[in-house]
Amino acid sequence: ASLQLVSGSTRIPAALTGTVGLRPSVGNGGKERRYHDENAVFPLSHTRDTVGPMGRSVADVSLLDSVICGTERAVAVPLSGLRMGIPPSLWSGLDESLEKVVIAARDKLEGCGVELIYQDIPDLHTVYEKVAAPLVLHEPRADIPAYLEASGVKGITMEEIMKGISSKDVKDSFKLVMDDVCGSQYEDAISVH
Repeated sequence: ASLQLVSGSTRIPAALTGTVGLRPSVGNGGKERRYHDENAVFPLSHTRDTVGPMGRSVADVSLLDSVICGTERAVAVPLSGLRMGIPPSLWSGLDESLEKVVIAARDKLEGCGVELIYQDIPDLHTVYEKVAAPLVLHEPRADIPAYLEASGVKGITMEEIMKGISSKDVKDSFKLVMDDVCGSQYEDAISVH
């Protein structure tokens, strides 16, 4: 399976279903994108959209990734001596049952010789807040109409799309796009943060 990913729409279903999801790099948002097909997904944010494979195992996702990219399959590396970072702030406030699972996984990695480095990324949450919403709530204003035009779709406007949204949450979010609530923050999100 493959799902569009802006804010977790590959990783979150994978996490909730016990499968594996990969969020590939978007590179520079253009030709550096790992999976590059301008017609593959309905666009929301050209700087954040990416298609991510999902599968039953890391091996399945690795195989699918190599087929999509036309490259050799990734080779597993020994875990012993590998260093991995864990930002403690991203581990705070976890659901109790989830916390048990991730602690068991962390302990298993350490048992395999992985060195875990506990270090927060300075200002990560602040920078994310300054970048995420402006990108996702401003870019669809240009990206969706451009996609419709490039696809040869005639007579569908952003207003008609909004009228057709039945989910209240999605409609509320799309209204933020329509009202361009983050338009004034967009340039800083792209060029400063």
